[in-house]
Amino acid sequence: MNTALVIPVRLFGRWEGFLHSWGCFRFFLLALFLCSPAVVYADWGPDVRLTYNASFSMLCSNNARAIAVDSLGGIHVVWYDFSDNDRGEIYYKRSTDWGNSWGPDVRLTLDTALSWWPAVDADKLGRVHVGWSDRRNGPFWEAYYKRSTDRGVSWGPDVRLSDQTQKMYFDAIGSDNLGWVHVVGSSYLGVPFGHQLWYRRSRDGGVTWDPWVLLRDSLYGADPSSMAIGSGQDIHIVSDQLHYLRSTDGGTTWSRDTALANTLLPYIYIPCVSVDRENRVHIVWFDQRGGGDSPELFYKRSTDGGSTWEPDFKLTHSDSGESDNQPVIAGDSTGIVHVLYEVSTHGTFYKQSTDEGLTWAPPYHLLASGLAPHVVVDSRENAHVVYVDVPPGGSSGEIYYKQWMSSQGVEEYAVTSPNSRFPFSVRPNPFTSFASLPGHEAERFALYDISGRKAGVFKGDRIGSGLSAGVYFLRPQEGNAKPVRVVKIR
Repeated sequence: MNTALVIPVRLFGRWEGFLHSWGCFRFFLLALFLCSPAVVYADWGPDVRLTYNASFSMLCSNNARAIAVDSLGGIHVVWYDFSDNDRGEIYYKRSTDWGNSWGPDVRLTLDTALSWWPAVDADKLGRVHVGWSDRRNGPFWEAYYKRSTDRGVSWGPDVRLSDQTQKMYFDAIGSDNLGWVHVVGSSYLGVPFGHQLWYRRSRDGGVTWDPWVLLRDSLYGADPSSMAIGSGQDIHIVSDQLHYLRSTDGGTTWSRDTALANTLLPYIYIPCVSVDRENRVHIVWFDQRGGGDSPELFYKRSTDGGSTWEPDFKLTHSDSGESDNQPVIAGDSTGIVHVLYEVSTHGTFYKQSTDEGLTWAPPYHLLASGLAPHVVVDSRENAHVVYVDVPPGGSSGEIYYKQWMSSQGVEEYAVTSPNSRFPFSVRPNPFTSFASLPGHEAERFALYDISGRKAGVFKGDRIGSGLSAGVYFLRPQEGNAKPVRVVKIR
């Protein structure tokens, strides 16, 4: 991370009260502050190394998720490495204090076959669910599952989910508000038979499983499908060529297979789907429309839970010929959306939207050499990232962790609970003269500056009117909603 940009920003926040009396000089410094990319990225914490072994440690594909959070401050990470044998095993590590400290590595698989590509999810009942691909029963890949009922303290036996006669790759896992567990797998049948997308669920938290359901039969070979679980029992799946399927009843029925891509070119790959707590659905992927030398990152969103979709939005503009890879995405309830992606030989880049994906800040070089990033957002709207990097002096990859902190410097001014949210939309954000909150124009809201001092109280139809340019935090004058960041640019 470029700490040279971050340190001045934090110093500026600390001396904000002192500079307030300096008039034009303060405004000049604030303008420099807002022009710096660090205005968006100053909240990233340090890199934390999670693994220490002599073998290569690796995370699963971007389509699944190698990190999950629970509502009590638990963060759960899974990976595979070769530290105990030369065939690969699944490992697990957790933090019980929102990422401040971490427990020991726990080996989850004990067989002598190759086990890899694990993904994890945590439900509201304290159960942790892990799925992965395994070859313990012969030459073919199969999908396996394991769970903990005590937030990762102890683990049950391995459960073989595959009952197909062909290869079954594990793609993704997730749980809904009722504690049902949902798994997606794929079978590659070879030319000319193509690729099949399968779905399976457990309605008792992973004890018993319903039969597999075939969701899609394609002539194309494909990247693993990506799945996200929304509020209630909404399930969102994106598969090859950006085909989208949705269930609103926990997997009992499924919508028509819909092609979301506005292109006929067969160069759409590695999609990743996420749904935030306001039921907004976000998708990122790479494709080569336009015929450039390098793929470009595209974004698409639905603001009504997947019923309708807005046009594709191009997030990158590059013709470097570099190979881009592994885009991941996660949004929070305040409208902030996080995107990370690899650029070959350049590490990991980060993009952020503060208005639900409508507009995006420029790309930021977050990790000089980090690979395979995964991101998840917790109930406090903080983002947690794991990735692979080679430590100084090392020769193989290790797992690292990094955290993005939301609403720094104003926590003592906000009456919040872990589940509180900001239930209003701020439009536009960033803004120039003022912003508004549609549907709440007559209500009153408080703004705090970056030092935590109240900057004023405004009606919902003219938020920030008359204030200097700067970064502020907004919350209702009454109620316990968590503050949301707003930016006035001039």
